[in-house]
Amino acid sequence: MRAPVTVWGGLTAEGIHLEADLTGLSAGQYDVEVQARIDVGPARVTSIDPETLSLTLEPLATRLVPVQVRTLGTPAVGYRMETPTADPEEVAISGPTSAVARVAQALAEVSLGGLRQSIDQTVQLLPVDPTGQSVPGVRVEPSEVRVTGRVEQLGGYRDVAVTVIIEGQVDPGYWVTRILVSPPVVTVYSADAEAVVVLPGFVETEPLVLTGARSDITRRLALDLPAGVSPVGDQTVIVEVGIAAVESSLTLTRQLEIQGLGNGLYATPSPDSVRVVISGPLPVLEQLSLSDVRVVLDLRDMGVGTHQVTPEVILLPSGLVA
Repeated sequence: MRAPVTVWGGLTAEGIHLEADLTGLSAGQYDVEVQARIDVGPARVTSIDPETLSLTLEPLATRLVPVQVRTLGTPAVGYRMETPTADPEEVAISGPTSAVARVAQALAEVSLGGLRQSIDQTVQLLPVDPTGQSVPGVRVEPSEVRVTGRVEQLGGYRDVAVTVIIEGQVDPGYWVTRILVSPPVVTVYSADAEAVVVLPGFVETEPLVLTGARSDITRRLALDLPAGVSPVGDQTVIVEVGIAAVESSLTLTRQLEIQGLGNGLYATPSPDSVRVVISGPLPVLEQLSLSDVRVVLDLRDMGVGTHQVTPEVILLPSGLVA
């Protein structure tokens, strides 16, 4: 390009337009000259590289192709899916004749991995050739379809909740904060379909004894199942029981201790005792003695006069807060 220096500052890529005039051209192959147009003047184009474009013009074609639903994965054990259907069953493909001719179907992919419920979802379509390869450069209308499929449980199978059986009590001063089981629902099977139908909707674990427990417990427990009924997959579940100390508090009155007083000085605190509220785990509080709690006044670097000092509470047992 050539332009006065004063014009260069106003030139931008957005202000330069390259055009190829296709007026009057029919289907075929052409070398078309590229022409430039500049919004800011006075400026002119001295050269364009390349000066021509090689292109092929094709008639626009449109046709209907079937929608094919492709499933990925399989439902959960003990379940099956009926053949899913798409709505609509056909869609319109439009674009260059050669590309439209390559399209064999519009593909809708749905995942069935671990599925336990029927599906009803909107799926994006992909135009593909007979080998399943994507065909670019074509438009699909509509671009999405509704895919539905009924999932049902096979006879002899049933999903049931897991109930953890607890025996005993945690140590006094402690309580159970949570009980988690993984998985919370299991699939069971019996050759006698009636045996799983009459189940109450849950199965119990073998007992987990908590007697005297003071900390979290994690155990792998077997399931207590009727004769002829067995779990599908893992034969056990993992149970986590959270156990924590009961929180409480108590109030003590303690004399103030003087520390760091300079030589030749005498200190008289007022008041000379304070009430201390201590909170924490109940078992620790029950073992607390007066000698475990000290209230200290640090008088280091203080001279003659009246001072306001914040007392410091020193607790020997850990886990307590004053």
